[in-house]
Amino acid sequence: MDFRDLAAEGKDMDACFDRIAQRYKGIVSDLELDMDIDPKLAYALRHPYLFPIDLNTADYEMILRVPGIGVRSAKLIVHNRRFGRITLAHLKKMRVALNRAKYFITTKELPLQLAGLSPSLIRRKLQSPEQIRQQYVQLSLF
Repeated sequence: MDFRDLAAEGKDMDACFDRIAQRYKGIVSDLELDMDIDPKLAYALRHPYLFPIDLNTADYEMILRVPGIGVRSAKLIVHNRRFGRITLAHLKKMRVALNRAKYFITTKELPLQLAGLSPSLIRRKLQSPEQIRQQYVQLSLF
């Protein structure tokens, strides 16, 4: 359940923000939330200088800030890198959402050109078809 779902149910917006802030400690503080995207993605797009991160050297808190990597996956990454380098195959086994995370991480297998994309292009790539359709409204002729 995300921020929009809570708001649609008629929940108090302050309570919704508190719940999101509690879940994403350090990511959501007093910044304005973009209602169209996930809070972690909004953070990553607003702070492009922090990304991409190397999963083999980054600390737990920074790994947790990557869109597509949750608490469970971040703990697994930190635990498993003691035994060797984290690869794309490891991330797939950990069920990391690579469709989102690939723009914000570096591994040996990921192409480097993904890291150089602009935040606006990454946002467009990650939007759902429904969100894209809402942006463009067909004009009427009459």
